[in-house]
Amino acid sequence: MTFADKTYGNNTWFNPSPISYNNRLEHIKNEVTDHIPIGLYHDLIDGTNINEQAGDGTWGNISIGTINDNVSGLTNSQLFTLLDANTNSPAIFIQRVNNSGIIQFPNTTSSVNNLFMSY
Repeated sequence: MTFADKTYGNNTWFNPSPISYNNRLEHIKNEVTDHIPIGLYHDLIDGTNINEQAGDGTWGNISIGTINDNVSGLTNSQLFTLLDANTNSPAIFIQRVNNSGIIQFPNTTSSVNNLFMSY
């Protein structure tokens, strides 16, 4: 769906609503147990630092809460290099983000951890 959105935008079968695919990603805390939440990954990359509402489930429809998003500017390629067969939980992923050297001002390890704990 991500690549279809990048290629075709909102004009796709999976996104009939006027809300953009990226905005829909922002509202997902936990789609399934022990996966890296889509919203977390997106919040590490996007340039939007706001406290937003997100929930669990496929499109964030249950257990809605506030996401403490004070992180931005990481790149997909930076994050992708941290993923391998041993990255099997969000906790391992965030540990790798914090230990990788990619966290630079204005981002901090504390802001990454706060974002992670929001999820």
